[in-house]
Amino acid sequence: MGLYGGGGGGQPDPVEVRRAELEKAYQSYERAMAVTKPSVSNMAAVGVVYQPGSRNWRVTKEKTDFKTDFPIEAKKSINLSLRRKERVEVKTRRGNENVKIYVRFDYVDGNGRVVQRGEEKKYDGQRKYTGSGRGYRWTGEYEVRPSSGKGNRDPVASQQREAENDIKIANKINKVENEYIEKRNKISRDYNAKGAELNAKNTAKNQVYDRVVDGIARNTRGQIMLIVELESRI
Repeated sequence: MGLYGGGGGGQPDPVEVRRAELEKAYQSYERAMAVTKPSVSNMAAVGVVYQPGSRNWRVTKEKTDFKTDFPIEAKKSINLSLRRKERVEVKTRRGNENVKIYVRFDYVDGNGRVVQRGEEKKYDGQRKYTGSGRGYRWTGEYEVRPSSGKGNRDPVASQQREAENDIKIANKINKVENEYIEKRNKISRDYNAKGAELNAKNTAKNQVYDRVVDGIARNTRGQIMLIVELESRI
C-alpha cells in the first residue's frame, strides 16, 4: 500500500478529499482576510480642525501605513518525478557479511530538489559481481538479493510501482493545491495594490494639510482674525 489509497475499491478519491479540505480552509481564510481589507473605512476622523479652547489648529493625519506586503505563495510542482535512494548497512561476524539495503523513492521537482522523502524499506543484500570465468569479480558494491522478493522477481519492483502510483496522485493533488494558492494570491495582490493606492493618496492629502497649517503659521494676522471669526460662530 502506497501513501494514497488511489480511490479504488470503494476508497475515497484522495484528490477530491484534498479538494474538499482546501475549499473549507479557503472559506475560513477568505472571511478572515475580509477584516483586513484596506479601505477608507479603516480611517478615523482626519483633517485640519480648529480647537477654540486652546486657540490652535489640530492636524489629524490620514492613515498611510496600509499593509502592502501580503504574502504571495509559490506554486507547487505538478511535474514531480521519482529518485531512487539506497543506504547499505554491512555487519561482519566471523568473516561473514550480513548485508541490509534500505531503499526509498523520493519525490523531486523540476529543479532536482527533494520535496518529499519516500518510505524506506529494508531488503537483504549481497555483493554485486561482474564478468564471468576468470574475470568474475566483485564490483565493490552491493545489491538487493533476489530472494528478498517472491520467486526471482525484483523485490524492489513492487515498492517502485507503489511510488509511481503515489506520485501520479501527488501531481494531481498539487494541481488542485495550486488552484487555491492562486485564489489566495489574488486576494494578496488586490490588497497590496489597494493598500499602495490608499497610502499614496493619503500621503498627498497629508501634505496638503501640512501646507494649510504652515500657511496659517506664516500669516499670524490672518490666523488671529480667522480664530476670532470662528469663535464668534461657536
